[in-house]
Amino acid sequence: MKLKKFVVAASLAAVSLVLGACSNAAPDASSSASNKTATTSSDLLTTIKDRGTLIVGLEGTYPPYSFHDESGELKGFEVDLINKIADDMGVKTQFVETKWDSLIAGVDVNKYDVVINNVGETEERKQKYDFTIPYADSIGKIAVRKDSTMKSLSDFSGKNAAQSVTSNFGAEAQKRGAKIVPVDGFAQAIDLVTSGRADATLNDWVTFQQYLAEHPDAPIRLLDDEVKVGTGSRILLPKGQKPLLDALNNALKKELSSGKVSELSKQYTNIDISVKSK
Repeated sequence: MKLKKFVVAASLAAVSLVLGACSNAAPDASSSASNKTATTSSDLLTTIKDRGTLIVGLEGTYPPYSFHDESGELKGFEVDLINKIADDMGVKTQFVETKWDSLIAGVDVNKYDVVINNVGETEERKQKYDFTIPYADSIGKIAVRKDSTMKSLSDFSGKNAAQSVTSNFGAEAQKRGAKIVPVDGFAQAIDLVTSGRADATLNDWVTFQQYLAEHPDAPIRLLDDEVKVGTGSRILLPKGQKPLLDALNNALKKELSSGKVSELSKQYTNIDISVKSK
C-alpha cells in the first residue's frame, strides 16, 4: 500500500510540473485577447498595434484639455490631439479617466499605455518615465478671491494654495513657499478658493480663461504675474519603450508641422498654444 501511494503521488507531482511549465510558457490566449487593459511588453508599440487600441489615461475633468460636454461626450484639446495621433499610428483610442494624483501611477500598473493631461517633464519623473517632444506651452497664473489682499507673486509665500500635490503646479506652489491644501483636481481647487477655504490656486492660465468664460460672475481674479512651469505639455509613457516613443514623436511632429495642433488649440482656447515644430 505504501508503495502504491508513493507511485500515485509521484505521478501527480510529475503532471503538476508539466502543467506548470506549460502555463509559464504560454499565457491563456483567450483571456489576454478579451482583456482591454494595457500590458507590460518589451515592445509596447507592437502590443498596441496587435490590440488595435492605444489606451490613454487622462482626468476628463480638466477643461479645455479634457472634459465632458452637456451630452456627456468626452471632448477637449488633448482628446482630439491624441485621437489624431492614434489615427496616424493606425489604431483607435480607449480613454481611462482617473483623478490627477493617481493618474501617472496608473502607468506603473499597466492601467493604460500613455498619459496625456497637460503633463510637464520634471527631473523626478524622468527617472521613471519617458516623455515625447512638447506640443503645447504651459503658463501658470494664480487665482485668488476678488476681495483678497494678494497683489503679486511675492504675496504667494505662506498662503494656503489649493493644489493637486503631485502636479507641476503643486510642486511650483510649494517651491514658491505656499502651504498646500490637497485637492483632487481643478474644480475642487476653485471651489476652495471661492469659498474662502484656500487663499489661492496656481494652474494653467488657459484653464482659468475657460473657467471664467463659463463662470463670468465667479468671485475670483487672476494676479498679473505669470509663472513658467516645466518645459511644455508632453505625452508620458513607460520608460524604455523607444519604438512607441518614436511613433508618438513622429506623429506629433507631423501634426505640429501641418498646423493641426495649432488649429485644435485655437478651437478650444481661442489662442495658439502649440509649440513650434521640431
